[in-house]
Amino acid sequence: MQNQVFTITDKHRAAARIIFNRVLEDHIPKNIITVTGEVGTGKSTVSYLVAKLLKKQGIRAKIMDLDNYYKFHQSIEKNGDWIMVLKVLV
Repeated sequence: MQNQVFTITDKHRAAARIIFNRVLEDHIPKNIITVTGEVGTGKSTVSYLVAKLLKKQGIRAKIMDLDNYYKFHQSIEKNGDWIMVLKVLV
């Protein structure tokens, strides 16, 4: 996610707000949030926005981009799927 440029739309903001509200509602001391989807659907953008919202509330958040972290099973790789983990530490 370093040095990426994001195009943020209302859909990204709405999705981030839903995730953010759920984290606040659950009152769990530590969370791991995964954002998955097809290539180019805004996973990085939503993760960035969720982390930004959490940080505004004083909640530490770390985005872990796993795009090139490990080798995917061949069938998953063909679909272009990948996983991003947003780890929230309260």
